[in-house]
Amino acid sequence: MKLYVDLGNSYIKWALSDREGDVRSDEESPADPAAEIQLASNSLNLPLNQWHSLIAHNQWLLQGTDQLLFSQVLVSSVSQNENRALLQAYMKQHFSIECTLQKSERCWQSLHNAYVKPERMGVDRWLAMIAAWHKYHQACLVVDCGTAITIDAIDESGQHLGGHIVPGIQLLQKMLTGATAQVKMFADDKRNDEADAIYGHSTSDAVTLGCQFMIRDYLQNRWQQFHKAQQNGLLLITGGDGLEASSQLDMASSYHRDLVLQGLYIRHQ
Repeated sequence: MKLYVDLGNSYIKWALSDREGDVRSDEESPADPAAEIQLASNSLNLPLNQWHSLIAHNQWLLQGTDQLLFSQVLVSSVSQNENRALLQAYMKQHFSIECTLQKSERCWQSLHNAYVKPERMGVDRWLAMIAAWHKYHQACLVVDCGTAITIDAIDESGQHLGGHIVPGIQLLQKMLTGATAQVKMFADDKRNDEADAIYGHSTSDAVTLGCQFMIRDYLQNRWQQFHKAQQNGLLLITGGDGLEASSQLDMASSYHRDLVLQGLYIRHQ
């Protein structure tokens, strides 16, 4: 049994692989139909503050430990060093296992990283690209919508063309309200409930819709530019805010909830 951990800036996600090699979670649910590896759609996912509480009370992964006989713990981490150290100490204390921390690399099979110093790339981006390339072996624009939004372009030969990093929806809102004196969001603000709302009826609404349109238009622009050069390319979206982002786009896209965990699994086969 192997434990796969995706330790992000705001959330931690994890899943198990059984002896047959399938990646699964402790919750039964339909698997992602586009995933070659059967990773449960509801892999376990917690905000970091809730995870910290479980760690503090020695409750994380310790229920039914007879079933959690890990042979290896494989980790993708872009989180703060303190969170990574907390995970390592916890696994060593309760399971006597050293975590294996994945790093970004210059290449994997026919996938080649464009970074001059690939180890400086966020490993979540690299793993998402590995999963995308393994599944499709064709040009892809890989978008991860989380605390930050990352975009990575891969051509038909597997050459990574480079990428972008921009603020995610919640970070955009926090930056805007934090840097202005009068732009404040209130829970009881009036909302524009129209399904195709364009303009807000309150400051909260104006901020939310404005940030959503910024992200939507940015993603559509990036896809249009990519598609001009890679006409057979695919648009793949992942991340906690990815499903909502993909639903707002005017072009075909494929949402993969656990692309980073998939990549971590594939990389260690």
